[in-house]
This record gives sequence, structure tokens and C-alpha cells, in this order.
Amino acid sequence: MKRTLYAGLMAATAFLAGCQDYPSTGVVDTRELRERATVEEITGQAFGMKESAVSAVTAYQSAASDLNYAKERLWRQYGETGDASAIALDLNYPGVDKTQISGLLDQVKAQVVASYDGVSTAIETEVSEAKQGIQDAKAELVALNKADAAFKAATASEQKAYDQAVQDLEAVQNQMREQFHDTGVKIVKLAERVGFTGRRSLSVNPKILTRYKTRDYNGVAASQQPKECPPLRGHEPIDTRDLNGMCAYIHVGTIFTRDPDVERDARTIYREGFRNFAELMVKAGDDGSNGARSGLHAKIDTLKAELNNAYAEAAKTHGNKQERDQKIATLNRKIQTLTAQVEKAQSEDYREDLLSDAKYDLKYPEGFYEARKAYDLSMISDLFQNHIVALSDIRMNPESDVPEGYFENVEGDYAYLVTVSDILAEKHRNKQVLRSFGMASLTAPEVTEADVIKVSVDFGKLDNRGRDGSREKMQQDLLEYLDDVLDKA
Repeated sequence: MKRTLYAGLMAATAFLAGCQDYPSTGVVDTRELRERATVEEITGQAFGMKESAVSAVTAYQSAASDLNYAKERLWRQYGETGDASAIALDLNYPGVDKTQISGLLDQVKAQVVASYDGVSTAIETEVSEAKQGIQDAKAELVALNKADAAFKAATASEQKAYDQAVQDLEAVQNQMREQFHDTGVKIVKLAERVGFTGRRSLSVNPKILTRYKTRDYNGVAASQQPKECPPLRGHEPIDTRDLNGMCAYIHVGTIFTRDPDVERDARTIYREGFRNFAELMVKAGDDGSNGARSGLHAKIDTLKAELNNAYAEAAKTHGNKQERDQKIATLNRKIQTLTAQVEKAQSEDYREDLLSDAKYDLKYPEGFYEARKAYDLSMISDLFQNHIVALSDIRMNPESDVPEGYFENVEGDYAYLVTVSDILAEKHRNKQVLRSFGMASLTAPEVTEADVIKVSVDFGKLDNRGRDGSREKMQQDLLEYLDDVLDKA
């Protein structure tokens, strides 16, 4: 349509030079609307469009759109070019003073540049400070690690002895668990051998060697002690007097006593298993829950005390180990945090988030909205004075039996005629005023050869007019209609 309008206007330039070859009256054809509703009344305005109208409307819509989205468009332009001198809005409507609005837009441009560049500066500062923090933390770690190495060297022998004792205790405790399991597996297999079927399925009892009775011979003279541990009915005696001065007794289940061979095997399993367990217990020693700590527990206590003394002596020269370890851990966490901060700050997502916040915070300078409104009204005033001229009111056609609009006084050098009609229509007892538009080329043969100008209602642009029937609203609606027609051209 835009090309058609331009082509039509170019043709009309030569044809209309000083003459008029189209009717001076016309009608608004409501036939398509009448097929859907009853038309009761028509009012409106007919406008003549000069050859300059298309470019003027285009310039107006471009300027109006740019001013409505000035911050957004200047922001996008600067983001794409990075050149403050290259960003500008398209205020190219001719013949209207734009000094005031241009000055305010310069302030908006300065704010856009400052905000956009401020984001880059903020990111650079954040990255720089984070990297400096990493560098400082690493330098501090070097000194701490050096002191830590010296501290470890000064306490190496005590540390090694202590660590070895702890490992030895852990090894013994693992062997005790293995002995529990090994003895339990053997007893379960022996029970299965005699066909034991109880109320519960057989399973390895991890406490199989911890349930026993004892007879204490500590403090009893060797001459007064029996050569062997006295028997106890239903139990297998295990002589551990050489380990702890006691005889131990483990109960032998009745399922194993029905067969002498099975009973012998059961007693052997209990005896050997508990003896090995007892040796390991003595080696590990008492953990202090039943009295004084002994065995490896006592050895660890002694070595721990020696290690603490070595720590205290080394701390006099190299600093407190616990405090240094905490400081090293803190610095390592700081480096990790700052490294992640640098990666985040250098990411495009982070930059876009900051830019979005900065764009949201942009404010128009004081007086901008008033200046924009004044500039908009000046352009509209010029449009309807010099490019789109009001020719005649539209009213019901007195010479027609059908309800259609009628206008006259179409005189002058115009290329197009545009109508804005307010049609009172009724459908299903519902009345409303519909605002409609129409356009006709004044150089088209069907117009120049006709008795009247016939303008059909653009049914696709038919809409409820609403309460505002002012001239200003009509002009604005017409401009929107023309902009839509030109956009779709």
C-alpha cells in the first residue's frame, strides 16, 4: 500500500498540476456493515490527502514512536554501537521546532551513556578487586604454608609416633571385627551342619565373643591357682590368665552337645576365637570406660601428650597450629569464593542482569513529558493544516434511500480522500457507535469517471468508538489508521 500510495502520488503530481478531475461530492458505502446490523445514523469527517501526506505521516509516526520509547531505543543503539555520537532518534518531521525536545533528549543520551558505561566500570572494578583479593590471599597462604612446613618439621617425630599408634589401634580394632565375623560364620555353618531350624533364620552375631562369664584370679598366688581353668557346666573354659588374670567361659548351645564330634568342634571354634579376641583386646587395651586406659589407648594418650608438648614448643617460633590451620582453611575458602565471583562477573548473563537493572533505573529529565506532548501536538497540527485537510462533514445522504454517508466540497489538489465515520448501528437491540475508516484514490479511473466519490467502509478497521468523540481523538485515530495502512504496504 505504501508503494501504491507513493506511486499514485507521483502520478497525481503531474495530473493535478493546477486542475481537478474528480467529483466534488461523495458517499460512504455502508453496504457490508448493513448486511450485519441496522445503520441508524452516520456522522464524521472527510479529509483530502496531499501528495506530501504519506511522507509526513511516516515522519510523524517514526518521531512519535521514537519519543514514546526514547530510553529503550537510545539504550539499544548504544549497546549495539558503543559510540555515543552515533546514537540518535529519528525526529525528521519537517517544519516543526524541535529545539526543546532535542535538548532534553541530549540529557537522556548522556544518562544512557553514563549508565551503560557505569555497568562496564562496575564489572571491571569488581573483577579487579576480586583478583586482588585472590592475589593477597595466595601471598598470605605462602607465608602460612611456609610456617606450617617449619612447624611440621619441628614436630615430625612426635607426629609420626602418634599417627602410627592411632593406625595400630585402628588395625587392631579391624582385626577384632574380623574375628567376630570369622567365629560367627563358623558357628552358623556348624549349626547348619546339624540341621538346626529355629524360629529365626541363622545369621552371624557380631557380639558372639562378647557374651561370656569370667573367674578372676588376679591377686591369687600362682601356687594357689588351678593348673587349668575349672569347668563350668554348659560352657567352654578359655584360659586367659596370662593375658588378664582371668578364666573366661562361653556358653555352648545345646544344639551342639547332642553329637560329641559336633560339640568338640563347637568348643574348638569358641576357644580359638575367644583366645584370639582376648589377645587383641589386651593389645588394644581399655578405652577408659571400665577404669584406667591401657594398651594402645594408654600409648596414644602418652604420645598425644608428647605431641602437644612439641606443638607448644614449636608454636613459640612458628605460631599456633590450630589458629594457622583455621586461617589457611579460611583463605582457601576466600580464594574459592573470589574465583567464582570473577567467573560470574565476567559472564554475559551477569552483565545483562546489571544492564537490565541500569536500564530500569533510567529516568526522563524534568519537563520531558510536557515537551514530548507539545512536540507531538505541533506535528499533528502541521499534519492537519498542510498535508491532511478537513474538507467536509459527513452526514446521512439525503438523496439516498439506503443509510449511507454523504460529504461534499472536495475541492483542491489532493491525491487521496480519507473518511472517518461514526456509525450508529443496532444489532439484536444493542446499539453502539462504530468508528470506521475508508480511503479512495482521487486519480483512479473509477473515481475520475464517476459522478460521486464512493468510499467503502474498511470493515477490518471497524471498532467501538467509545465515549470520546472529540476532534483530537478523531485525528489520532485517523493517524493510527494511516500508519497501519502504510505499515502493511
